[in-house]
Amino acid sequence: MESSPKSPMGTKVGGNEPPPGHTLGDSPKPFRRTLACVRCQQRKKKCSRIFPCPHCLRAKVQCVVATPAPRHRRRRPNQALKERLARCEELLEKHMDKDDECPLNFPAVIASSDSQSDPSTSKWIPSDGKLVEEGGKLAFMDNHLLELVHDEIQAMRELVKAQGGDDSPLDTDTPDDECDLVFGGESPQSNIEYLWPNPALVFRLWQLFLDRVNPLTKVIHVPSFQPYVAQATSGPQQLPENITTLMLAIFLMAAVSLSDCECESILGDSRELVINRFSSAVRQSLQRLGILQWIDLVVLQTLVLYMISLQGRYNRHSAWILNGFVIRIAQKLGLHRDGEALGLKPFESEMRRRVWWQIIAIDCKFALFSGLGHSLLPRDWNVREPQNLNDADMFPSATHPFPDRDGPTEMILCLTQCKITKFLVETPGLEPLKMMSQLDDLKAKDSQPDALRDEQINHYRMHFDTLEQSLHYLLETRCNPSAGQVHKIARGVVTTILNQKRELINGFGYQSESNTMIQSKEYNAFASTVAIMEHATSLYTSTESTGFLWFVLLNVQLDVFTYMVMQLDHRIEGQTVERAWTQVEILYQFHQALFDLNNTTFWRLAHFVLRAWAKRRERLSCLGQLREIPAYIERLQRNLVLTSDSETIRPNPNGLSFDDAAKPILGMEAEDGRPVGIPFRPGDGSMGTGDTDWSFLDTIAAAQFQETTGTAFMGYGAGPWVEW
Repeated sequence: MESSPKSPMGTKVGGNEPPPGHTLGDSPKPFRRTLACVRCQQRKKKCSRIFPCPHCLRAKVQCVVATPAPRHRRRRPNQALKERLARCEELLEKHMDKDDECPLNFPAVIASSDSQSDPSTSKWIPSDGKLVEEGGKLAFMDNHLLELVHDEIQAMRELVKAQGGDDSPLDTDTPDDECDLVFGGESPQSNIEYLWPNPALVFRLWQLFLDRVNPLTKVIHVPSFQPYVAQATSGPQQLPENITTLMLAIFLMAAVSLSDCECESILGDSRELVINRFSSAVRQSLQRLGILQWIDLVVLQTLVLYMISLQGRYNRHSAWILNGFVIRIAQKLGLHRDGEALGLKPFESEMRRRVWWQIIAIDCKFALFSGLGHSLLPRDWNVREPQNLNDADMFPSATHPFPDRDGPTEMILCLTQCKITKFLVETPGLEPLKMMSQLDDLKAKDSQPDALRDEQINHYRMHFDTLEQSLHYLLETRCNPSAGQVHKIARGVVTTILNQKRELINGFGYQSESNTMIQSKEYNAFASTVAIMEHATSLYTSTESTGFLWFVLLNVQLDVFTYMVMQLDHRIEGQTVERAWTQVEILYQFHQALFDLNNTTFWRLAHFVLRAWAKRRERLSCLGQLREIPAYIERLQRNLVLTSDSETIRPNPNGLSFDDAAKPILGMEAEDGRPVGIPFRPGDGSMGTGDTDWSFLDTIAAAQFQETTGTAFMGYGAGPWVEW
């Protein structure tokens, strides 16, 4: 019998005859190569592949044949995946075809802008849109094509995952470090743990936030957030990254709500130093988080609190630009669409409303601070106003909408702010004083300016009446001063708003002390500034003991105040002048920072005040009406001498410099530790008030006043010129 042939490696392989038990109908088995034994593989010896092999026999060990590694299963072409990919290509081709059929026609676009005056053509109804999930995060889309493509790609991901493809390129994100563009200048390696307060201070700052900040913002649901505060006492390591960032923003706002003395007593450092420290910690935390990648409602709550803390501390133009970045994040999360329409749970829908309306209020305020007629908000938002609910009335697991409360709640001030914000959004270009100045200029050119004047005044009066009705309804049904301090300040805010409304709408022609109507627009502007400052300072005195004074002081209208002081330089007598000097004293009483004459703007303002007071005192002495020098005047005189002796301030004869205005949006203060201001120094180098020719400043201030005073409505007027 002829033996079967051997393979070149020495193993016996079968010939053409089938082995026992193998029938002719069976398919032949594929050739399988024999592997070396385990010991030869480990010792890297050449195995004879005849078992037991000679090496194992000599070593007197068991010869174990190695088993082949499992073969990689060849992935078969997935027909469903190919069909979905083809579907995506088809959708994109259709979209490109539509673009080709609609060539650009710039004249047509320009002409169509004139049709916006027609309500039938300018009313645009947005599509519903939807929330989609990308990388475990929610994002909003209202582009139908992108929604379809996203659905197809998501289905493709599921198919790939079902086949065991864990490393699909569809799930790979591009590395993103663009947060440096916004929060540059901070070192992400800085130790946030070092800036974290001790356990006792964590609770103290949290309580300050609850008492002084939360009633005015209501962007945090206290019952559901309370457990994180207990964890925060052990340090930031115990908290999720986004909660850590929010806690730092809470600490920052608690510090903002403190006075200088309170901050020294509680935190052991100056208020300015503590605020800068927590601001830096918030920026570092946002940078670590990757703000342009990790976006959720918690991060948005952090940004809202941070933007509130910027008021009065940073350049108002830069702050408005930065808030546009916050609005874009909110849009990407779909906050500009009501959560109920998106099918979200009642709790999430209500919290999204609160956050969105705070963002809108901040944007309106910064827009007016920046000198814009309106905030240039997106036109497609349809978010309902927040409900009149306490935090205890809401819980995250709710499945049915929360019923609105009829009586007073902790939301009263936020509801008041929503009414004001809605009014400002619906009446863009509300600048009554500027409007009246322009109409006066037209009077010499137009034979019939009164019709245009009356039409515009009636338009704003109608919207004012609507606002007044809604605010009165809030006072009657939602406000009860016995329910807490927040209700008292809400009533004071509403009263101030309504009084200012009457000044703006009904009092364009002011009466002089002799009861004769004054037609001079300069006098009307001066009387308006006095009325505006009276409304503002009335809130100062009414909130001094409530814990909310910090919020009122954020809205100091320094541009308006400066114009009023400059008018006092040549307005010496009269009841309106007496009222104006009363406001000067009150403002210096509450804004102690104005005495820091190392600040360029406050240095300039002090010169205006002292010059006007010197002229007033000289006039009164001629009339035999000598008065004692007020304490704030004496303090300004002393500080001015000290500043002059120290030579830390140099007047700038060249006028306005914009070098400091080019600082980055965030993350940079002045080199000396103080926030950056605009170094506008009038005069010829003399520190005195009598020899300098200041007349050119009156023209500059009057022009600047026309730009800013018209937006000083309801405490939303132009804020500080500088960062402090």
